[in-house]
Amino acid sequence: SGLIYDFNNIRLNLQPAKGIFKDMWDGMQVGYPRVVVAESSMDYLTLSYGNMDLAKRLFFGLFRDAIAVNVPCVHEDGQPNLVCVDGSVGGTPPCWGGPFITALSIYRRSGDKQWLEALYPKMGAYIEFWTTNRSLTGGYSSARCSWEGGADDEPRWGWKQTGGASISSQFRTVEMQTAAAHAAGTMRFFAKELEKPAAEIKKWSAMVELFTHLARTLWNQDNDGWFTDFDTETMARSVYGKWNGQVWGPLFFQDTSLGVDFFASAGAEEGATEPNASALAETIIDPTMFFTDPPGAVPVASDCNHTVPEWGHDRCWSVSGQFRPAHDAIRLDRVWAANPYQFAEGAARVGRHDVASKFVTRLLNTVYAVMDKRTRELHLPLPGVNYEAWDTAMMAPGMPKVSSYLQFEGYGWGSITTVLLLQNVVGFREAHIEAGDHPQAFDLVPQLPLQLFEQCADFNAGHLLEFRVHNLAVRGRIFDLTYEHRCGSAAARIVASGEVPLRVVLHEHERVEGSAGSIVALMTEVLSFDADNGRKCRVEIGVTSVAWKARCAN
Repeated sequence: SGLIYDFNNIRLNLQPAKGIFKDMWDGMQVGYPRVVVAESSMDYLTLSYGNMDLAKRLFFGLFRDAIAVNVPCVHEDGQPNLVCVDGSVGGTPPCWGGPFITALSIYRRSGDKQWLEALYPKMGAYIEFWTTNRSLTGGYSSARCSWEGGADDEPRWGWKQTGGASISSQFRTVEMQTAAAHAAGTMRFFAKELEKPAAEIKKWSAMVELFTHLARTLWNQDNDGWFTDFDTETMARSVYGKWNGQVWGPLFFQDTSLGVDFFASAGAEEGATEPNASALAETIIDPTMFFTDPPGAVPVASDCNHTVPEWGHDRCWSVSGQFRPAHDAIRLDRVWAANPYQFAEGAARVGRHDVASKFVTRLLNTVYAVMDKRTRELHLPLPGVNYEAWDTAMMAPGMPKVSSYLQFEGYGWGSITTVLLLQNVVGFREAHIEAGDHPQAFDLVPQLPLQLFEQCADFNAGHLLEFRVHNLAVRGRIFDLTYEHRCGSAAARIVASGEVPLRVVLHEHERVEGSAGSIVALMTEVLSFDADNGRKCRVEIGVTSVAWKARCAN
């Protein structure tokens, strides 16, 4: 029931047009509705897999109805919800929730240039706000306070904070630079699609080059080969570096189809060793990354020297900055949905679809197991309802549950599990169309968990396993996808090696006129071909049902 719950949780948060909003809008959580770019970007990405037209309409409205170009967090009456202590009215930046990733995915799957033409200037103004009004010496993009940056009150911002509104803009953060480079690359791609003047394309190209360079200056060979933040007040690198989940930005925002590449000789400018993107991706399935102290960071007594809950220096190393009675190594005390989205998609973007699938499978087994319960259990969410944060046990099943789900219920971004399932397990992805490519296509990179094939041991040779997803859509074409696997005597060997043969079958939905003007729905098999679990295939959509084609990587 996971996908059904996910889509209905998005619907639950859609508010009617009122106040400053000219159309329906995403309140992003039931108990305290307001507009936040990060959460709504994730919500609309999920929505686009169920209702593309509505997702396009509401995503555009997010920018159209904003009270300022940075799309501040506001309630329906226009009252700002996020204000830093210096009075800066904040909104979330491109690094949090991936608004440009959402826009790019929607456009590549819909091909709607009219929608893109309307959205283009607004998203252009949005990214330029962050690269000009939130800029440090040298051009580094920053966030004014930790609330604005999305990483609320994390220790990475130093122990002198008194809350999320405290000024933290002295940090050159990795995710802000990588997100800016990706946003500029997306805008350049959009400009080419819309045939904008060469000077405009050149402007975005210069921005890609600048922020790719700035991101690479944050590469830290001494921190086990990772990108780390830099504090311009202390003129020192952050000790949290590899430990902090936010700095998976170089993976999440990597997109060579846009000309955005943080790993090609990234360390050359400082004479360092080139980073290994594949090895970095593997850390998302390494529990030591989440359940041990940061390498090189040593807690001191004052960090946990308290008798009552306080903010500021008394944080005991919890990532979220929440009160904890004493220091321990389980520092990831809750998992906001934006982080696993970043982890899994980041691994996939550098070609580690196998790692992404393992991570997402573990995540889904944790999250959907709770959502699918038939009765409410103590300290667990109401069945069928998404939460703001998930339990840390999803990061390592053997670790104790420490979160107890104490965050908000009815929080839309928890529905990103649908996107993670479709992209990283089913392997359904929008194609990165380049010059000379077929204009209408999508990619399949099936990464079905090997446990699914172990059930062959319970059946005779020749038994057919089928795994099906209904109502996938690309460029207005709707189809069902089926993966078939024929059990055989060699099943145990196949599963052990991971080389699982599949038969891919696609049926397109067609609506034709019947007798007396009635509309008849038909299902037509348009394509079937052999593939392997874990191997990428490009599917080209034909004008007619017999013109579909597929080609798989060797």
